[in-house]
Amino acid sequence: MELKKLTIAEALAVLTEWSEKAMHSKGSSDAPDLEPLRYLLDIRRRSILGVDSEVTTHNGQALVGFRLAQSERISDQKTRYVLPVHFAMMRAFELIPGIRLKLDGDSHEGQRAKRNIRRQEEKLIYPMNIYLPAALAQKLGIKGRSRLDRVLFNAPPDARLHSKRTGHHRMFIPSESVLLEYRGEPLQTQETWLRLAKLALTDGQHDGLRGLPTVLQSLFVTAERWHREELDGRLDDDPRWDHATAG
Repeated sequence: MELKKLTIAEALAVLTEWSEKAMHSKGSSDAPDLEPLRYLLDIRRRSILGVDSEVTTHNGQALVGFRLAQSERISDQKTRYVLPVHFAMMRAFELIPGIRLKLDGDSHEGQRAKRNIRRQEEKLIYPMNIYLPAALAQKLGIKGRSRLDRVLFNAPPDARLHSKRTGHHRMFIPSESVLLEYRGEPLQTQETWLRLAKLALTDGQHDGLRGLPTVLQSLFVTAERWHREELDGRLDDDPRWDHATAG
C-alpha cells in the first residue's frame, strides 16, 4: 500500500498526538497504534524513505521496519528496525530544519579493502547517523555527525555504544548494544539534540514547529520509562530524564 504524504505541520500534529498517548501508556507493550507514523514527509530531501506495513517481532518486541536515505557506497536499499518509540523520535528529528538521518557505509570498509578481506553481506554493520548543518554545529561547538542509536538510547556522554557480536545488526534496539567507557571528549546526548532543536527553531521562520521540542522531550521521557534498563552497561548514576518535568 502506498504511503500517504504529510506536510510538516500535519506530521507534527500526528507526532504530538502519538507522544501524548505514549506518555499515558503503561509500557512498550501498550504503545499507541503505529499506523499514524506510516507516512512520507512531503519535502524534497526526506530522511525516511519507506515504512513497512506490518510490525516485525524480535525477541518478543515489536519493531518498525523502515528505509533511510543511505550512503552511495551501499549498493541496495536496506531495511532497518527500531522500537516504536524510537521510530517516533526519528520522525521528530526529521522535522528539525537542516537535520538529516542517514544509513552510512560499513565503518571498516576501507581497512578491509587494504587488507583484501571480504565479509559476507549479512555481517556488515551499517551505522545510522544523524547530521546537522556545519554552521549550526560550529555555533554549538559540536561535531556535525553523531551515532543515531546512542541518541535514541540516551547513552551518557562518557561512554561509547558498541553493537554486540551476538546481536542482529539490522535491529537498532538497546538489548543488541553495550556501553563501554570512553575517555575522549564528551559525546553528544539527547540533551545536546534537544538544545539543537530549540536553536534551529529560533530564527522566526519556523513558528509552526514551536511545539516540536516539547514533543521530542516527551518521547525521550517515554523511551527512558519503557526501555532504560535494556541497555547493557548502564550505570545507576547515568544521566536520566526526570519524568516529572517532561515538556
